[in-house]
Amino acid sequence: MELVELTQEQYERFFESSPYANFWQSVEMAHMREAGNDPWDVEYVGVRDDQTLKAAAALHSKAVYRGYRVYMILRGLLVDYRDEALLRFFLQELMTYLKAHKCLFVRMDPYVEYQKHLPDGSVEEGTEKNDRLIELFKSYGFEHLGFRKEIDNNYEPRWMSVLFLEGRSEDEVLKQMHSRTRQNINHTIRNGIKLRELGYEELDILYRMVNMTGNRRHFDNPSLSYYQRFYQAFKEHKKVLYAYLDTEDYRERNERELKELEAKEQELCRLLEENPQSKKNERRLSSVRDLMQAARKRMQEAEELYAAHGKEIPLAAALFVIYPGEIVYLFSGSDDHFKHFKGSYAIQWEMIRYAIQAGIPRYNFYGISGTFDENSEEYGVYLFKRGFHADVVELVGDFKCVVAPKINHQYELLHKIKDKLVR
Repeated sequence: MELVELTQEQYERFFESSPYANFWQSVEMAHMREAGNDPWDVEYVGVRDDQTLKAAAALHSKAVYRGYRVYMILRGLLVDYRDEALLRFFLQELMTYLKAHKCLFVRMDPYVEYQKHLPDGSVEEGTEKNDRLIELFKSYGFEHLGFRKEIDNNYEPRWMSVLFLEGRSEDEVLKQMHSRTRQNINHTIRNGIKLRELGYEELDILYRMVNMTGNRRHFDNPSLSYYQRFYQAFKEHKKVLYAYLDTEDYRERNERELKELEAKEQELCRLLEENPQSKKNERRLSSVRDLMQAARKRMQEAEELYAAHGKEIPLAAALFVIYPGEIVYLFSGSDDHFKHFKGSYAIQWEMIRYAIQAGIPRYNFYGISGTFDENSEEYGVYLFKRGFHADVVELVGDFKCVVAPKINHQYELLHKIKDKLVR
C-alpha cells in the first residue's frame, strides 16, 4: 500500500463509489470553503493498493504562522473504519505527509457512531461503546476532545437525529410517527399548504425565515452571501424548499368543505325527521355543525389574511443537502405568526417522501444537543425531530493532533497575547 496525492477528479470518482461518503467530504464542500470570505486550500490524498484506491481524504488547510498550516479533515477520512490495518496505514502515512507539508495541527471528527441509542436517547441494550477507535487514534498522537454535548458553533454536532428509511414505504414511515406529528402533516395537506423550490434569486426568503427563527431562539444566521455560495457550490446536490399559504386557495377549499357539510347537514336533518329518536344521527349532526362553524371561521380568516398580506403568505423555508447515501436537513426557519399552518411539517414530509422515492436510506435531521432533559433549552428541537420517529445517533467525537509542538506553543502564546490586547 502507498499514500498518493490525488487529483480532484480521482478523489471525486472514489467519493461517488464509497458507501461511507457524506457531504462534508465532497468536492462541493471543498469548493464552498475555497470560495469563502476566509478561504481554505484543499488537497486530496488516498491509499492505493495494487492500483486500487482503498481510502481517501480531502485535506482543508490554511497558512496561519511562519509558513505553518492548520489542517481540517471534515467528518474524518473516507475509509472503512472497521478495516484496522487499512486505517492504521492511512493514519501513519498521513502524519508523515502532514509533517512534510508544515502542518501545525490537524483536526478531524470521524463520521462514525460511538454508541447506539433509541429515539428517546437511552442506550440501546447490548451495544458497546466504540472506545477501540478512540484508543487507536490516540496511539497516533491524537487527543480526543471529549464527549461534548449541547450545540457549539465551533464544531459540527456530535449528536444527530436520523430517520432510517431503507426498505420502508411512505405509509410505514407515517404510521410510526408520533400521533401529533402525523396530525400536523395531515393538517398541512387538508389546508393545501403549497411547496416549491426557491431559485438563486429568491434566497432572501430563506435568509429572512432563518433570521426570524434565529431571533427567537438566539442563534446566528449565516449571511445571504453564504446561502448564495452554498447554492452555487452544491448545484444538483441541494434543495431549498419553501412552504407558503395561498390565501385564495385556502378560502376556496373551506368554501367547498362548507358546501359538502351543508349537504350532510340537510341529509341528517331529513333522517332525524324520519327517526327523531336516533342518538347516533343527533351526535353526527352536532359534529357536522361544529365542523361547519370551523369552516366559516377559516373562510373569514382567509379573507382577513388576504386583505392584510395578499395572496401568498410565507410560512417556512429550509435548505437540504442530497447525496445517494443521505439527505441532510441543514438550515430552516419559519414565521411564528403563522405557526398554526405547520409549514415546517409540510417541508419535512415532502423531503422524507422524496428520500423514499429516490431510494435514499438515511434522512438526517442533523444536530441535537444530546441532552434529553425537558428543562434543556434545546429540548424542543429534539422533540420536533423525535416526533418523526428518528433515532438518536451519537458520533465518536472530535480529535486533534499537534504535529509541530514547539511552533504550536509559540502560535498559542501569541494568540493569548493578542486576545488580551483586544480585551
